[in-house]
Amino acid sequence: MEVLIKAFKDRNIEVSTFDTLQEIKDEIIRLIPQDKAVGIGHSATLQAIDITAVLMSRGNVVYDKTNAATKEESKELKKKALLADWYITGSNAVSAEGHIVNIDHSGN
Repeated sequence: MEVLIKAFKDRNIEVSTFDTLQEIKDEIIRLIPQDKAVGIGHSATLQAIDITAVLMSRGNVVYDKTNAATKEESKELKKKALLADWYITGSNAVSAEGHIVNIDHSGN
């Protein structure tokens, strides 16, 4: 873990580690102002902490494709999510050299 943290810092990527899902939720809430729009990418962690509902309940505008009723609405939410003030998602992998790898079918 120390090697990975150093590699990220060498790339000017800020690193935080958490022991619990609650700590992750608390940090997201602390970081994102209530008056900012938030795009949500797919992440099992974000789903587990129900971050979309948490952010919406405190007044953030949230663009989360999983809330769409139709394919067309999902497409529109994805577009809006990419232009939001904040975008949070999970990553597929990280390398020991500090590379973040994201690969998915929709390109977010």
